[in-house]
Amino acid sequence: MTRLWETVDNEQRLYQSRYRADFAVSNSYLVQLDDSRWLVYSPGKALLDDTLSWLGAGAELIILAPNRVHISGVKAWSEAFRNSRVMASEQTRLRLAKQQGLSNVGTVEDLAAVLSPNFAVHEVPESKFGEVWLSVREEASTYWVVCDGLMNLKELSPKRLTRWFQRLYGLRLGLWIAPIFRSSVPRPGFRHWVEALMPADQRVVLLPCHGEGLESEDTASQIRAMVAQRCS
Repeated sequence: MTRLWETVDNEQRLYQSRYRADFAVSNSYLVQLDDSRWLVYSPGKALLDDTLSWLGAGAELIILAPNRVHISGVKAWSEAFRNSRVMASEQTRLRLAKQQGLSNVGTVEDLAAVLSPNFAVHEVPESKFGEVWLSVREEASTYWVVCDGLMNLKELSPKRLTRWFQRLYGLRLGLWIAPIFRSSVPRPGFRHWVEALMPADQRVVLLPCHGEGLESEDTASQIRAMVAQRCS
């Protein structure tokens, strides 16, 4: 196993790694879709060389840009993996074309069409971020890989300037929706969407781009309660 990727679920071949981008620390997720294909969610540029040495430049890789903000590593990954295809929401596709010159970017519908039944892609309705989530279903639980929509920070940065930016953007410890994301979606609609995706009796493992994973018997209930409070 390459040193930068940690196993989340060995059976699902689901891995996580962390990278720094500007003032934020973010998580990337890598999952093997089948015998020949992989998917990376929010690829960090700092993780590219390590992943290349593990998978090889010829690996068949889907690069999922999860929203219009998390795109800094997308072009580098797409150029390094010669059998890769970038997928994104419409808002993110426009940003990738304008800022990185990437024109052949697949849609969320294109991605959904090539996923096996235990994987699903979910576009946050009317999100100005163009946010897309990924779910990986097991028999007993479902992993939810999310970007800026849900956070679970255990600590703020020890660096004063970074901590100042975190507080400026309204970040808090624990399960949270940042104000900048909350203002980018219709709040009641987002609440109803989350409640439909995550029934209270469903066993859920939350894998956010910002913060730590959250796994307990009542993770779905915790998420539903927080979203109901923040998006009433």
